[in-house]
Amino acid sequence: MRVTVIGTGCTGVAAVKACLEEGLDVVCFERASNCGGLWWYREETPEPGTGTVMHMTVANTSKEMSCYSDFPPDKDAPWYMTHWHLLRYIRGYADHFGVTPKIRFNYEVL
Repeated sequence: MRVTVIGTGCTGVAAVKACLEEGLDVVCFERASNCGGLWWYREETPEPGTGTVMHMTVANTSKEMSCYSDFPPDKDAPWYMTHWHLLRYIRGYADHFGVTPKIRFNYEVL
């Protein structure tokens, strides 16, 4: 079965991983040039239709409550992770579980 996932935020990378575990033929399309979804802070104004966190954004849930069950956060990450820590965490998850090669960056789905 072929599956398409749109976006590489927290849920998108987890969906690709789940498809890989089930042996599905999965591809993920991401409009941006890297994964992370809203947690990827950019100083420049994002493209129309996209969003970004603010420079000082911190998660409002602890790292223990926000993490994937099979990928614990770094022990030295703050209890309430900043956008930078969450972005690094999402990208680390994607790399660790072989999700990144399944992502087609700079693709817009219309």
